[in-house]
Amino acid sequence: MSHIFVYRNCFTGDVSGGDMHIGGVCDWIDTHHPEHPLYLVHAQGDGQERAYRETNVLRQLTYPDTTAKNPAVMYPARAMKGMRLALPWHQASNIFIAGSHFLPDVWPALGQGRKAPGAVRAVYIHHIVQDMPRPGGINTLLANAQEQFCFNLIKHDFDKIITVNQQVIDGLRRRGFTQPMLLSDNFINEHRSRPRLYARKDITLAFCGRLVPQKGVDDFLAVCEALQARISGFRAVMIGGGPEEARLQKEIETRQLQVELAGFVPEDRKFDLLARAKLFVMPSIEEGWGIAVAESLSVGTPVLAYALEVYKAPFGDMVHTVPLSNTKRLIQKAADLLAGYERDPAPYHVLQDALVQYAKRFDRDAIAAKEFEFLIGDVHA
Repeated sequence: MSHIFVYRNCFTGDVSGGDMHIGGVCDWIDTHHPEHPLYLVHAQGDGQERAYRETNVLRQLTYPDTTAKNPAVMYPARAMKGMRLALPWHQASNIFIAGSHFLPDVWPALGQGRKAPGAVRAVYIHHIVQDMPRPGGINTLLANAQEQFCFNLIKHDFDKIITVNQQVIDGLRRRGFTQPMLLSDNFINEHRSRPRLYARKDITLAFCGRLVPQKGVDDFLAVCEALQARISGFRAVMIGGGPEEARLQKEIETRQLQVELAGFVPEDRKFDLLARAKLFVMPSIEEGWGIAVAESLSVGTPVLAYALEVYKAPFGDMVHTVPLSNTKRLIQKAADLLAGYERDPAPYHVLQDALVQYAKRFDRDAIAAKEFEFLIGDVHA
């Protein structure tokens, strides 16, 4: 038996696919393996209860949050507070899991692990910031520096790494990481939504993700503006919250777009909205895996996205893509797909069945069980 301590900080109050993954695994472990008590460790009042539904059913250990919102101050402040928190260690075996490779998760997992009996330290790394096409500037510079610092800590003091794409493993190996690494997958939460006939769909386009520039929110509005002028009864919905929400609402009003900002929605409503959409458009320029893409496939709604390398392994040719950041091609492809669906819905319904069947491979039980065995066992990957 081990005591398991999972550090998962909610940094922005919006929903991250990586945090959804870790929360779902924690919930699965807590349900299926109660002999290993699991504790979720995080800053008090950081928004997890609102963003991640499993938070309220897990054992929680919290520390007072900092009032600072700038990551340059927030990250080290939370890291030090997490380090000082008293934990109910097992007398012989403890597992410390950093839910991200950011400082507030890595530093206390490392420090507490140095003091606890029989400690094993593991970390989830869903993406490498330094390998992403982010614009230059102070924020990118600080993010890269923070990541590099944490990489140095992980490389020398952590025992196991879990990720969901081969590109991360390749990038870590190039940087000299030698630990066992598990290549896993994201998974889809259980839901009751089923594919809808094309004629019964009342939403033209859907988006789901954090409302931040790197998710392509402005490109999505560009697609909406172009298609609204061509398609009678056009309607779009953007699911999710984030720092760009107020600005996007002003843009929608100014340009008189038929776009609803749905904000945070319960899981049942999210899947219902995805099922009602004719096409899911994801113009993100950086992803660790693409959980929203898989969720759309699971309700039989086709996906159009920018051609990110990380989509190839999990989704293959099940997703329509255009070259990265080519908004003109994105608009044209969306228009062509919708026109084809409108002319003859029969192939659309065949496609829906194929998408739903394909998405069944992203089952939480199988994925969580594999990660659990890797975390507690003498498993090498």
